[in-house]
Amino acid sequence: MHEGKIDFGAKTLVKFNGAWWYVHGGKVDFGADTLCKFNGSWWYVQNGKVNFSSATLAKYSGSWWYVQNGKVNFSTTTLVKYNGTWWYVSGGKINFKATGLCKYNGTWWYIQNGKINFKATGLCKYNGTWWYVQNGKVNFKATTLCKYNGTWWYIQNGQINFKAVTLCKYGNNWFAVAGGKVAWGYTGNLKYNGGTFRVVNGVVRF
Repeated sequence: MHEGKIDFGAKTLVKFNGAWWYVHGGKVDFGADTLCKFNGSWWYVQNGKVNFSSATLAKYSGSWWYVQNGKVNFSTTTLVKYNGTWWYVSGGKINFKATGLCKYNGTWWYIQNGKINFKATGLCKYNGTWWYVQNGKVNFKATTLCKYNGTWWYIQNGQINFKAVTLCKYGNNWFAVAGGKVAWGYTGNLKYNGGTFRVVNGVVRF
């Protein structure tokens, strides 16, 4: 409003009867589902008024923004479920280019192209450590082998163990491990669990 005149170009919020309404074109837009900047915050408008209890994603100007308690939360890094998909939010909006790990409700999830990939099984580097991802999340209990970029790596307690010299069963065979990966070039004897085993080209021969 300007000196008693209706500002038909304004997009703003107006408080009336305990609710904050979205005014567009000089009147309340009851069909509006959008974001509106007001007093330094971006508020989520649903059916023409601010929904203060909302926790959702809202599309605005080509980006998907994370709404918490009715306004965009620019400071959080989290996961948000929307239309059946779990999206990765950083800096208040979905980061569609993100690939990595994100902790949510005590679980570390694997993010690929901005969303959880529940089918992913492989390795992911995070804060200098290579973690074993199984079915979309880090499996901290896993002791196994995992092929990544053409190399078979040794996983212990969910991460690559670069120091172990040991044997590891994978499928129907036992493999010699050293330097964090299968020692394909090793032939000789290796002690394991109180026994001595014959290894030929990295594979135990019984």
